[in-house]
Amino acid sequence: MQRDARAANLGGVRLPVLPVLPVLPVLIALACMLVSGCADSRLSRHFHAGPWRDGLAEQFERPQRFVPELAAASATVLLLATDEAGLASDEALDHEADSGDTSRADEVRDALRWTAVGWSAVSLLRGDDARAAEVGVEIWALNTVLTRGFKSLAGRERPNGSDDGSFPSGHASTAFSLATFLARSVDDAFESPWGKLGYLAYVPASFVAAHRVSSEVHFPSDVVAGALLGFFVANAVYDAHYGDGDAPSIFGGSSGDIAWGWAPTELDERVALCFFVSF
Repeated sequence: MQRDARAANLGGVRLPVLPVLPVLPVLIALACMLVSGCADSRLSRHFHAGPWRDGLAEQFERPQRFVPELAAASATVLLLATDEAGLASDEALDHEADSGDTSRADEVRDALRWTAVGWSAVSLLRGDDARAAEVGVEIWALNTVLTRGFKSLAGRERPNGSDDGSFPSGHASTAFSLATFLARSVDDAFESPWGKLGYLAYVPASFVAAHRVSSEVHFPSDVVAGALLGFFVANAVYDAHYGDGDAPSIFGGSSGDIAWGWAPTELDERVALCFFVSF
């Protein structure tokens, strides 16, 4: 699909068309929030600014967050300048490798998805009050929305010319968001060194990213940017929910900030939605 097919013509000016938000991830995330809201006011704390602000701040304050993020961002910038040259070199060498075959990356990505689902189910059975499931679904939903939005804004054509959804890689962002969720969730669930086994999820995630390049559906910068996006989103959502020590969090308690939301009420013998603000 050519980029012309994804642009609108208004008075001679071509405007990019933003994609429709992926409905399924958003609906599942909202459903998960509604279910969790029945206990401990978890739903209302999703609308507090404090947990989300602190979750984002963690990405720039902790070396284990900002060092890999800064490295990936720097690599993306450098690779953007060399992607085209690398593609031309491969074409000159008649490099075919795994060109066009994306099935293996698809299978590994799907395996990561089912592993995350399975771990969430195990966590529920272990009595975590569906916290792992809630965090996993919200990571998936936010990462999907952001990835599709960036793809539409960038409009970069794939190396094989199939469409203009190359940057960033959705497979890489999904794989690394899932790997980050599994790594942190498993590590927090076990105090023993066995918890570190969750970080092995980055191995299949790296395979997914590498295979998308070798199959010529992405440039190297696409998959590095996708990995960065997935890593950042997963950590930010995870930190917003679990917090750190006395920092406000969705699972830990109220932040004391101004909160807002909607609640059902009765008005003139009719069911209505009431907008509320709490201090």
